[in-house]
Amino acid sequence: MGIRSLARLVLIGTLAVVFGLASSGAEAQPTVVATIPLGWGGHQPTGIAFNPNNDRLYVANAASDNVSVIDMKTNTVIATVAVGRESVRGLSAFAVGIGVDTSLNRVYVTNFQDGTVSVIDAATNAVRATIPVGNGPAAIAVNPDTSRVYVANQFGGSVSVIDGSSGTVVATVPVGEWPAGVAVNTVTNTVYVTSELGNELSVIHGHGDYVVAKVRVGDGPVGVAVNPTTNRIYVANSLSNNLSVIDGGRNAAVATIPAGTEPRGVAVDPATNRIYVANQSDDSVSVIDAATRKLVTTIPVGDGPFGIAVDTASGRSYVSNRWGSSVSVIDSTNSVVATIPTAEGLLGVAVNPVTDHIYVTNSARNEVPVIDGGTGSILGAAPTGEGPYALAVNPVTSRIYVGNFFGNSMSVIDGTSDSTLQTIALGGRPCGVAVNPATDRVYVTSDSPSSLSVIDGATNAVIATVSLGESLCGVAVNPITDRIYVADPSRNSASVIDGATNTVIATVPVGSWPLEVAVNPSSNRIYVTNGDSSSVSVIAGVTNRVVATVPVEEWPTGVAVNTTTNHIFVSNANSDTVSVIDGANDSVINTMFAGKNPFKIAANPARNKIYVINGTSDAVSVIEDWGAAIPAATPTTAARSQPGSVITGPATGNGPGETGGVFGSLRLGLWLGGIGLTILGGIAGLTVRHRRRLRG
Repeated sequence: MGIRSLARLVLIGTLAVVFGLASSGAEAQPTVVATIPLGWGGHQPTGIAFNPNNDRLYVANAASDNVSVIDMKTNTVIATVAVGRESVRGLSAFAVGIGVDTSLNRVYVTNFQDGTVSVIDAATNAVRATIPVGNGPAAIAVNPDTSRVYVANQFGGSVSVIDGSSGTVVATVPVGEWPAGVAVNTVTNTVYVTSELGNELSVIHGHGDYVVAKVRVGDGPVGVAVNPTTNRIYVANSLSNNLSVIDGGRNAAVATIPAGTEPRGVAVDPATNRIYVANQSDDSVSVIDAATRKLVTTIPVGDGPFGIAVDTASGRSYVSNRWGSSVSVIDSTNSVVATIPTAEGLLGVAVNPVTDHIYVTNSARNEVPVIDGGTGSILGAAPTGEGPYALAVNPVTSRIYVGNFFGNSMSVIDGTSDSTLQTIALGGRPCGVAVNPATDRVYVTSDSPSSLSVIDGATNAVIATVSLGESLCGVAVNPITDRIYVADPSRNSASVIDGATNTVIATVPVGSWPLEVAVNPSSNRIYVTNGDSSSVSVIAGVTNRVVATVPVEEWPTGVAVNTTTNHIFVSNANSDTVSVIDGANDSVINTMFAGKNPFKIAANPARNKIYVINGTSDAVSVIEDWGAAIPAATPTTAARSQPGSVITGPATGNGPGETGGVFGSLRLGLWLGGIGLTILGGIAGLTVRHRRRLRG
């Protein structure tokens, strides 16, 4: 299911805090007053900061390696800025922390995985520099009076000090173990750094860049904020569920204030002397009166509130909801005035070759967006149950079947109207879905308990249940032979089921931890991706034996077959690549970058296009497979595209100079061996973002 490839995100722990003077909010209670969409580009927002110079909010999106720029006058995203050195090569940089230098009008973003800080010009939204720092940079804070930038390096146990004027690291200060939060008192020029594993707060002298004191705080300190007016420092202790209050004059803890569950982000409004605490496990923000150290109110926000920032002019607070991929806006009356959703949670993909519609599951929004394969535009979205994951299409009936992992159900969507027709209750959590259009049967793998459910597409009723192994997911159908193939990771095998009797007729040993299955009905070959083995097992459907094992790249998850070209496409989640296998000789003929964490994959043989879900960037990569299943005569009327080159043909799938149909011999001859890749993405919807050169 690609869980291992997504686990690296767990390492990220950071906070970005902005503080300063704000207008008085009187005694009214704060509430959420808005939700602002971030678009398809913003996934897992963590760091958040406000720039009073231009009234813009900057949000660091950890899983999509970019920064969303929001115009707070209109509550709209006006730009998305790619950051980090690794993201340029198609890998993950993990943009997590963010800070603003109001004097230089610059935005600083920490890139956790590639050990750098990106510097953005706030006037142009262009990255002007990328500065190497320590190992695992996460939290960041800026002193606009000195233009010094302080970066907490979690793996390095240190703080890098950057001179904002020269863009160079001028000092590295050792601090406690796993520094998680950093804040600056601009009045005293003192820097405060939390040690999440050391349960302490390091106090750094801003003039000399050395530690002057260490203060014991609560358990698992993460976020830290300063009220420069009162010289009080507030530390969010994520494991003891409270705030430590430190007297900045004596560098001593003077009080402990209860908070919500797993408080991580904290910010202060000096004008009202109120503290705002983001409670990640409560999905709430605690508002505390710093004078009385009493809770004023608790505000529900989005899923997994992480970072929090204060607008010094309007008195509004902004909360990044990490797991909800949104930003909640809280006004001075403690009302949420906006929530800014992103497109987190793209997991599954399927294609209707008749209509050229692409369907993707969005687990964060519990819906299936429908994409026009010709234009790349979003046509609409059908609601589903909770946690839509895998899906499959019956092109004969134009029905789409969606497994709702957390809802223990299946949604049936009418492809004509893109509306949800019915929800079918299942006995377990559905992971894999396949359809036999010849028999109108739908096959669903589930765990807890592990089984294969057989659904009659005419009545939407479960007519049989086949008991199999554990952790079942991948399933595929050969409609010609009426055989169903299920990957069984618990037994390192593939089960073969007779669709007429719904009984297991064979068990085929494959590689280690088989995940997904695809079938070429024309050749009666079955392809199984083996996650731990980094290979694909090729099974002959006649004998139910493995006839070849093809090495691919790390952690292959999805697999799809283009029956027109007899090419098999394998998404390698941990390598950010797609391997292309020639079905004629079972060998890899190309490997290409295909976005971050390519997870699921689907093919449209009618248009020779393959669609790849990028798990951590929430984009859809489109591969144009200009190849032939059999040798074709070399054309004399046009140049032939070589494997590994960038194809610049139209997005409709027809190559330059083509006049024949998709299946015409002219097409097969012209594009023998050529494969092109387009990444779809964008704020308003899926549009062509850029093309990438193939790696071969």
